[in-house]
Amino acid sequence: MSAQEQQATKYLECYGPRIYVACLAAYNNGQLHGRWIKADQDVEPIQSEIADMLAISPIPHAEEYAIHDFEALKGRRLVNTPASKPLPRLLSLLANMGN
Repeated sequence: MSAQEQQATKYLECYGPRIYVACLAAYNNGQLHGRWIKADQDVEPIQSEIADMLAISPIPHAEEYAIHDFEALKGRRLVNTPASKPLPRLLSLLANMGN
């Protein structure tokens, strides 16, 4: 294993699987606003972190979000998941990561 691969492995062991959830109101207005969220937790804490991120959006009353990036999800595709039902899809993905 190369030094770069070892460093990446240590990073992922420390942070685990994460998703980047972006505020769509900010994104549609040319601003980047979002948060990296640990993906290996129950849906309620994820929803709470999303709500907290939206509450401090630079765009008042922001409600919509999307998953724009991910780390350590073993190559599964989840980028730009629409806000319609990303969390059930995410939890299903994580539940099947070992398969």
